[in-house]
Amino acid sequence: MEGLSTRGGRINDFKMGIDDIRLEAGVTLLFTNVKKDLDSDGQADTKLLLSNGGSVEILGIDNLTEADWALIA
Repeated sequence: MEGLSTRGGRINDFKMGIDDIRLEAGVTLLFTNVKKDLDSDGQADTKLLLSNGGSVEILGIDNLTEADWALIA
């Protein structure tokens, strides 16, 4: 998922180690990792907050840590 807008987005098929998330220039990840069932499917999901006020919901993934994110220039 590239170039997230201010509103952010929802990812329902994220694959750890395969997929990546690229943010627009100047937007950073505020590693506030909210874990709860965002889509009411009985499985915990992850919500990441962005510095521009947006967020990214990653459905089906609930075990992310700050170490999982690499900064790519």
